[in-house]
Amino acid sequence: MASVPRTYQYFYQGKDLDADEENREFILYATEALANYVEHVVAEKPNMAEADWKIWQRFLRDTFERAPVVRKHLERHSNWYSPELLEIVRAASNRQTTRPCRED
Repeated sequence: MASVPRTYQYFYQGKDLDADEENREFILYATEALANYVEHVVAEKPNMAEADWKIWQRFLRDTFERAPVVRKHLERHSNWYSPELLEIVRAASNRQTTRPCRED
């Protein structure tokens, strides 16, 4: 995603994906890759220490709150993903925010 800097706002600043966005296909591919990655993270939960899972939960919550394109992908393709991941998405949808990611 960093190779196409104009896409940052879709993943970290709450911008909705417009139909005429010039990077639309890239954003959709990146969205699916991210969704598949976090599905794997959730599947690995039984192998994680509780403290590690809490950190991942914060990452997932923040990602879903700030990236409507990711939320919409997961909701649209809910039959592709685990109920546990979808529950995290639903909870984040109820707390949507457009606050930017903290820059270090």
